[in-house]
Amino acid sequence: MNQENFSCKTSHTDLIDYLKLVLSERQHRNPRYSLRSFASTLQLSPSFVSKLLNRKRKLTSDTFEKVAMRLQMNPKLVYQFRSHYFSKLSNFNFEEETQINFNKNKKYQLIEEDQFQFISKWYHFAILELINLSSFKPNSSYIAAQLKITPFQAKEAFARLIRLGYVKISKSKNHQRVYLAENYSTIGSAIAKVAGRNQQKEFLDLAINAIEEVPYDQRSQTSMTMAIPIERIEEAKGLINEFRRNITEILQRPGEPDAVYQLSISFFPLTKL
Repeated sequence: MNQENFSCKTSHTDLIDYLKLVLSERQHRNPRYSLRSFASTLQLSPSFVSKLLNRKRKLTSDTFEKVAMRLQMNPKLVYQFRSHYFSKLSNFNFEEETQINFNKNKKYQLIEEDQFQFISKWYHFAILELINLSSFKPNSSYIAAQLKITPFQAKEAFARLIRLGYVKISKSKNHQRVYLAENYSTIGSAIAKVAGRNQQKEFLDLAINAIEEVPYDQRSQTSMTMAIPIERIEEAKGLINEFRRNITEILQRPGEPDAVYQLSISFFPLTKL
């Protein structure tokens, strides 16, 4: 196997480069996603965002707070960016101000950046499953082609999985083996609300794309709309969990896996509760 150097750090120190990366990732997932769409997400004008990405305009501290909130930015990145761009502002106590923002905004959960990104980005879980395929190759080109992500995303994600200890590499003189840590799927309480919400949004985006791109005989996407007594919601959630366990046991029976699939079940109210 041709093992790449996956030791690069993933922390971003330049805010504009980070925004460009976010935009490029969204455009990669959805070619119809435009600069105007990105500006709408940030609740800023398209002309301002264009000038910002071209480094012809600067963010104020208040506008940065707005951008960070709209992108549900990892608190580590908020810390880094504010330190880099705004620490020189007069009368600005960076540590105090950042702590106030964390306390005011319950969306922020103080977890490490790697763990946050692992949970937020769907392709980390896909890579863990991809490793189970006999055809797996530990290089960014293979991973990117299989998951339809960029080589940069693949390289960053694989390096992150190694750092977190979810992926192990054993090397000998003429051979190296990539394998999963036994507890790679045990993340439990480490899942923060913001990261988990980001992940679910990305899975829903993938499901929408599958309707357009994946042949019908290779997928199953159905829905039901019904009027129900609210008191039966917990019973329904229990049945959904049981279904997930049962289908996992069926699909992961002994055999040679040759594809990675995603199962998403959405059960939510359409009326105001």
